[in-house]
Amino acid sequence: MHEQGRFPYKKLAKYPHLDREDRITWEQFIEKNPTAYISVDYDFALSETPHATIQALDLGISGAERVYKYRCDVVGFTDSEIHLLEVKKRASPSVIGQVLADYELYKRDFHPTKPIKPLVIARETTPDMDFLCASKGIFLILI
Repeated sequence: MHEQGRFPYKKLAKYPHLDREDRITWEQFIEKNPTAYISVDYDFALSETPHATIQALDLGISGAERVYKYRCDVVGFTDSEIHLLEVKKRASPSVIGQVLADYELYKRDFHPTKPIKPLVIARETTPDMDFLCASKGIFLILI
């Protein structure tokens, strides 16, 4: 079971997996929502261990997992919920597939006792993203 993050929810010098633009988005979210989470995880690996042929590559097991597993940008923990967040400068329809995959894999792999919510945090969106996210039960937060 995974119901607590490894990192404090606050601005850090570096965030695993977040590029410069995503980091700006994430820090703006933290500034506007300073008590949103108790703790968080970054670059959180989801999905099954890679197939044996992939494991046999020169990368080694941990290297193969790093390359071939899905990764959720941020997992946020509250007292009552777990949030799976994809953080983007600009959200487009492709992020819907990402966050829905995060949601399904997290449920399958961790069997959480708390409700899970898929979220997209962005500074900009392409047209109709509010409608598309809402139609799939995804919470879209614009900073």
